[in-house]
Amino acid sequence: MANLSKSILLPPYLNNTMWTDLTNAMDQLFLDTETATKQLQGVRNPYVVGPLIQNAIASGVMFDITSSEYQTDLQLLLKQLAFNGLPLNNPSYLSATQALMLFRNIGAYWYSKGTGKIIDFINFTMGASLQMINLWTKDYVSFEPETVYDLETNSEIPNPFIDLTQTVALGYPDGWYPTTHVNMALGTSSVFKNITADEFLQFFNDVFNYNLVLYAIEIDNTIPIGVANQQNMISIGLFMEVDVYHTGP
Repeated sequence: MANLSKSILLPPYLNNTMWTDLTNAMDQLFLDTETATKQLQGVRNPYVVGPLIQNAIASGVMFDITSSEYQTDLQLLLKQLAFNGLPLNNPSYLSATQALMLFRNIGAYWYSKGTGKIIDFINFTMGASLQMINLWTKDYVSFEPETVYDLETNSEIPNPFIDLTQTVALGYPDGWYPTTHVNMALGTSSVFKNITADEFLQFFNDVFNYNLVLYAIEIDNTIPIGVANQQNMISIGLFMEVDVYHTGP
């Protein structure tokens, strides 16, 4: 909606050239201020779009989702996220599209805060493939994952090192008990492909449930070992050096 002229506020007895010219001059003087103020009206609205997209919606026709009429200013989106209770520190990994999706969907996640649905929320809004693995311990020094990856079935299975059925049923008879420590598997998505450990730790502390402790980050790397005709191969070797120091008398 266009800004209305202040001349509509004039009573009939002031509706003459002199006062109309004055209100028109005021309109021109405060044009930038009023435009900025109008934009602030939608600072908490996740679906603010311009007239082109509004007309397309009203007409029932398709529109370009990359249109500049969408909110594409990352810094403003970060402020909007903070307004809605999701402040992010140093989000260098985040694109404007991902920030917009977070902003638009955080309200739907609000009533699931503190639950395991945080993984679904992040994966859906950011196009990620995160997986969170709960850890168990006997002494809070060494930890075992609740599930492990089985190469034969190509799926996650209960960790055979911990008999979770007996452990839970008998009140942790073998000494194992669940903790708030977790491992995070970043998966194959490119969302966190170039993120550093420190950056992901900051993201984890900003977004995930406050009682969780990030113990380790797992990264999947696929290394091609040749082309289709296997003319070019890559050889990988592992070298480990161990230094033994004599500490006795």
